[in-house]
Amino acid sequence: LLRPGRLDRLLYVPLPSPDGRAAIAEATCRTLPLGEDANVQEVVRGSACEGFSGADVAAMVKEACLCALREQMNNEAHENKESDDAEPVPPLVCRSHFVAAAACIAPSVSAADKRRYD
Repeated sequence: LLRPGRLDRLLYVPLPSPDGRAAIAEATCRTLPLGEDANVQEVVRGSACEGFSGADVAAMVKEACLCALREQMNNEAHENKESDDAEPVPPLVCRSHFVAAAACIAPSVSAADKRRYD
């Protein structure tokens, strides 16, 4: 990750290790309603997230939330719930949502850029 600074200096921040990605994912998921099978640490340590920056991991978590929300909205549309009095229940983000999100998100740092700065 290259960030221009105030004095036009470039600072290289290496990509996080698999354990670093897991820590970022855990912090990002701290307030989310997770399903019982939601092992996000396992997903981000895998090859699907190889080369992800911290921002890519955060984007993956947000995409997983959107996947869960879309799924819940589709289920409710098919069930034709008429109950407006019921308290809305937030969707649970499950492992399948994280896997689908990881497939949608591409690493923001190219392999060429990574080789160049490593």
